[in-house]
Amino acid sequence: MATRSGRWMPLAAALACLVTACGTSASTANAPPVGPSAPATTLPRAEGTLRLLARQGYAEGSWVKPFERSTGCRVEVRYADGAESLRRAAGGYAFDVASIPGGVAYAVVQDGSAGALNPALVPQRASFRAPFRDPAAGRAGARRYGISFLWTPRLEIWRRSIRKHAPATWGPLSWNRKSRVGRVALEDTPLEIGDAALALRKLRPALGITDPYALNEAQFVAAVALTKRRVHLAGALWQLPGDEIDAFAGGLVDVGTGDWYTAGQIRGQNVDVGLTLPREGAPGEIDLWMLGAHALHPGCAYRWMRYASQARVQARVARYFGATPVNAGACAVLGKASCRALHADAAGSLLKRIAFRHTPVENCGGGRICVPFTRWEQSWTDLRSS
Repeated sequence: MATRSGRWMPLAAALACLVTACGTSASTANAPPVGPSAPATTLPRAEGTLRLLARQGYAEGSWVKPFERSTGCRVEVRYADGAESLRRAAGGYAFDVASIPGGVAYAVVQDGSAGALNPALVPQRASFRAPFRDPAAGRAGARRYGISFLWTPRLEIWRRSIRKHAPATWGPLSWNRKSRVGRVALEDTPLEIGDAALALRKLRPALGITDPYALNEAQFVAAVALTKRRVHLAGALWQLPGDEIDAFAGGLVDVGTGDWYTAGQIRGQNVDVGLTLPREGAPGEIDLWMLGAHALHPGCAYRWMRYASQARVQARVARYFGATPVNAGACAVLGKASCRALHADAAGSLLKRIAFRHTPVENCGGGRICVPFTRWEQSWTDLRSS
């Protein structure tokens, strides 16, 4: 497996790429329509150009060039990394297709940057594992906005020098213990509030939380309170996994969240860490391919989504990038060792314990009114500055 070097690109370098070319479930069921009212019903002709916005590592020449040869679509790539960097990039670049984390996918739609698409024009979805064929992060009511690509979990990482055996719960991130103050790494995202809500499903079942990213007022207040306790423990806030790796390697933190690849990179820095899925479950992130609201080359965009949905392509990107493919056929291409390392053959029971992030919306289905993402963003800003 190659290094995920691009994924660790410093934020300043990622933002520099924005100015020059660098190479839902019931929770959103009643969300207001946004974007084009009539997605394509048939595959548009190939226009000859594709303007692609992607994470570093998602558009390497070894798999972009075969796409160009087979479709005649010349690829222009801009890169960004991290959810907020990709969201900002999407707002400042007239892309045809972009890789967007599910947690901010609908926010990108609401920003006016991405539009509705026709998933039937990407028939390769039929080969996806069940949770990824029609993910909550990529839909709002009858409209669809994203095609799944790769996914990662947010498992609990802990330094074995403070605890030999795997923690059963998310307690080290929740309890206000003096020994943990300043020793916890948290992701710098408003969705940390939802990650706390996930723990509250077990800690406070009377709250009735089902979807940690669709919270009513009482649930949201409780989740913010728990997040405040977690932020009090934080010694590092990271947007790129490389920042968390550095925090562990530098001895700054003892506990954090990440995937098996992140844990492996920390171990590669001679830090003995464990990785576990606590009994409350864990957050997860699905990267989606999204169609630009003002895409000039939708024919090439759909062809890219079809191409990127193939098992052999996902296997190549997954092996290079270190995330998990959604196409069930990718394991046959990866081989047993890589398939096992990436958990691409994870049992359905494991996937059911992953709460995949999506953008919180106000009209969250079943007549429920939930706290919208703007409130999550403001609360996170307040928590960070408190």
